[in-house]
Amino acid sequence: MTRTSRSRRSGRAAHRRIEAHQEALFTAPLSRLSNVIQVSLIGAIDPDIGFSYVPVAF
Repeated sequence: MTRTSRSRRSGRAAHRRIEAHQEALFTAPLSRLSNVIQVSLIGAIDPDIGFSYVPVAF
């Protein structure tokens, strides 16, 4: 195994850990905030409004 392939594999693992941490930490608060803003602005929660995370890039 070359150093480059090992580095790529550990980089992908790091990306997966960061993405999992990001989702675990931010999804519930962002969803709650989105719902509060929607109710404030339009009076209801629109199930078509949502968010997604941008993939991590170094």
